[in-house]
Amino acid sequence: MINHHLKVILVITGWLPDTVQIENEGSSWMRRLGKIATLLAAVGMLFTGGAVANADEGDISMPQDATQASPSVAAEADIKRFTAVKITDVKIEDVGAHSAGLKVGYTVDPSYKDQIKSICPIAYLWDYSSITWNNPKNVPFNGASSGFGWSGKCEGISDPDVTQADYERLFGEHTTNIPLDNGVDGVSFDVTGHSWTRFYPDAWDTEKRPTSGTFSMTLLGLEPNHFYGNRNIQHPTSEAVDNLVDWAYDNPGQSGKTTAVDMHGLTVGAYVEYTDGTNNVDSMRDYGNVGPGSIAVEIPGFTTTAEPKAPGEVDVLGSSKNDVTPQSGNAKQDSVYRLYVKNLSEVCKAQLDANASDPCIWYGYIYSTPTALIDPSGAPYLEVLKDEKATDSAKQYYVDVYIPKTVANGDHKIALTDSEGKLQGWTPVTVGEASPAEQTAEKLYDEWGDPIVDTTLQAGRGELTDPKSYTEDSLKAYKTAFAAFAKKVSGVQKDALNSTDKAAGVALLAKQENLNDLYNELHNAHEKLVKYVTVYRLFNPYERRAGSHHYTASEQERQNLIAAGWRDEGKAFVTTSKGEPVYRAYNPHDGSHFYTLDKDEFNNAVNDGWHDEGIGFYASNDAKVLLYRLYNPHSGEHFYTTDKQEADNDVKAGWRDEGTAWNVIE
Repeated sequence: MINHHLKVILVITGWLPDTVQIENEGSSWMRRLGKIATLLAAVGMLFTGGAVANADEGDISMPQDATQASPSVAAEADIKRFTAVKITDVKIEDVGAHSAGLKVGYTVDPSYKDQIKSICPIAYLWDYSSITWNNPKNVPFNGASSGFGWSGKCEGISDPDVTQADYERLFGEHTTNIPLDNGVDGVSFDVTGHSWTRFYPDAWDTEKRPTSGTFSMTLLGLEPNHFYGNRNIQHPTSEAVDNLVDWAYDNPGQSGKTTAVDMHGLTVGAYVEYTDGTNNVDSMRDYGNVGPGSIAVEIPGFTTTAEPKAPGEVDVLGSSKNDVTPQSGNAKQDSVYRLYVKNLSEVCKAQLDANASDPCIWYGYIYSTPTALIDPSGAPYLEVLKDEKATDSAKQYYVDVYIPKTVANGDHKIALTDSEGKLQGWTPVTVGEASPAEQTAEKLYDEWGDPIVDTTLQAGRGELTDPKSYTEDSLKAYKTAFAAFAKKVSGVQKDALNSTDKAAGVALLAKQENLNDLYNELHNAHEKLVKYVTVYRLFNPYERRAGSHHYTASEQERQNLIAAGWRDEGKAFVTTSKGEPVYRAYNPHDGSHFYTLDKDEFNNAVNDGWHDEGIGFYASNDAKVLLYRLYNPHSGEHFYTTDKQEADNDVKAGWRDEGTAWNVIE
């Protein structure tokens, strides 16, 4: 049985075009123990950003760390502080088919422990099974520099919000393109494999502030019979792109070909936040990777076990079915069904009773021909959970299973086994199609939480857990719509939404006439909410041409560029999530970006060879603050600022005043 902390967060890198960040806890009947939490990040910026620059004309090389010269006395003091937390020992144990326990030993310099706000261990995993090196001009590669083992920070989605689609995108094997921003068109890698990062926020005891200890966490999302570790790479503690460049350097004849590889990386580091707002990852990039264990160290390699075999139907029928009890009502295709369990192992029961975040992993199968059942999150295993509010001891421990669309209507049997394949019991179950009202009730529960009869917009409202992030007018309109909805959803709906038994609650909700209309009213009101959006400005110290400044509303893109060596110049301006589209175009010849409200101006730029990057952000229709636009006739760069003095100084320095780009909130 695995016995490691599971309340960690995963940063999944490499397979999704957008960043998703949610922190919703969900409703009272939903799982309360941590299982999986994720941050989905764009691969291109995370892996390469804008940092791969030309070493010599016609060559491609990885960037060296920002500061390579001998540090000053002040810099040496900073380096000592930002390396105050070190990884001293790493062990892997309790390896299963889809998980492995990770223990990370650490030390904290006593001189700096009181300056630390939090410590978050981060495990970075990636492996590639094939590479296509796209290098149409056959530009030679120089070797890669050593770097950091990961780029992420401790932010992500709470585990109850992980969907089946998320799980596949996070942990499945996929092919993605990793471009190199090196001034040479078309140079990139198409890689097939896995890539994700798992982290454990606030792992350090800030009350006791120990100067040494062990962080325990569990690696999940692993595949059976699969090797994980560091194999066939030159820089284990570097990011994956460094090793791809190494591979290209060592295999010049593979350009344009798809080559089978067996490359694996697995490291762990500690992301440290300080009380003054700094952190070790961003700060250490100013000085390079100094000191063993300051950033990331290798995790010992291991191979996962085989997944347990499904018990035969004869064996199932010969066991006691009383150890598993289904929820009331029929199971429905394409929905979640709860099974109550008893006779847990001592270890599993102790973990749940102590409200520990260690996983108790089981497997489920539906018969006659055994078909493996998956967790509602899409995981290929089930987690035994405890309902702290249950008044019936027979309904205290449970597993939730997803009933596939492919299961036929009629009578079936569901069997559960522990992580080693030992049968834990079975139950008969009848599967039937859900009514439209039941489907809507499920949707109401799953998307809006428990209860939904409160006008205060407290936790359980998804994005509305932070109402200050919305514009005043749109929030006022939503509150009005929400109050009307709450008034309509009364009586039996209130009882249903406060029920600890989801099946009973759904059954009550399904009796409500016009439930679909009520749900759609609230959904439409939510869709009309308008958020404030911060657009950031960054400066590329390596670029002296038109691509020196960049503007982005994506926090992930901002962090990736900072990690790649760009200078963060903070907030450029604030706009809103809806309004007039501001189009973004990219010039592949000089690396510059161009932003405009004028669709004709944007189209002309695209016709001239600029890349269409769609809508960068929106301009608020109610904004009053002027955003000035200037043009540098010598470099070709466009510059945007709300600071009239900054704009006037640029004009005096030779920039061309192009008037107001658009208006912003601030």
